[in-house]
Amino acid sequence: MLMKKRANCIKSIRCLKVQASLQPDSSEAYLNMSNFLLLNGLDEEAINICKQGLQINSDDEYLINNLLIGYVNSERFDIALEYLTKYIEKYPNASVYWKLLGDIFCQIGEDKGAIICYKKALDINSEDICEVKQDIYYGLGICYAQVGEVKKSIEFYEKILKYNHTDPIVLLNVSKLYGYDLKEYEKAEYYAKKVIELYPQNGYGYHNLGLIYLHTARLEKAKWYLYKARRLIPEYQPVHDAIVELKRKQYVF
Repeated sequence: MLMKKRANCIKSIRCLKVQASLQPDSSEAYLNMSNFLLLNGLDEEAINICKQGLQINSDDEYLINNLLIGYVNSERFDIALEYLTKYIEKYPNASVYWKLLGDIFCQIGEDKGAIICYKKALDINSEDICEVKQDIYYGLGICYAQVGEVKKSIEFYEKILKYNHTDPIVLLNVSKLYGYDLKEYEKAEYYAKKVIELYPQNGYGYHNLGLIYLHTARLEKAKWYLYKARRLIPEYQPVHDAIVELKRKQYVF
């Protein structure tokens, strides 16, 4: 299967290179190639293609975006920051560059800096923001949680749910924040149940709901959901840790 996927990738890249040779004065083919390479996890190759395309059109914002994504994906944050600083000086009112700067700060644990950049992107509200607004909300959700501003984190996650009310990661994150951080177990239970209703094979949803029941002393329910989680995600150590805690509590009671 892996060999077949690799062969298909090589074939697709060849086709895209032919397209580029037919349009030597257009950066569009390089954009298509870089999109394909990024989607297939070939970040280094995508970076090289973006550089070639930018030699044709140095102001192609989509190629610039893909170049920066390639550097961020490959954790070359110093180079990404160098490029971003240059582009922000040139295009200070482009939301997407402030968003990408926020992504880098988020990746390296500079959460307060990331929040400033994400909010700057929202304040600028340029035309390109529509494509990245949900990603900005997600970044703000992560960063506010990291700095202990849990209610603000939930506020931005809930903005995402207005666009996409079935996002399993966001639903799980909100459930965890209500449960683990705020101890509002009824709300935590609501969001955890939503995950299971929408994605009955999502073991993390069962684990989260099991934890809620464990911490509210509903041990029989906790047992059912935690054991279900173990069947679905047997390699996930927190499930086994929760079952150990469950057995200890059952022994005490």
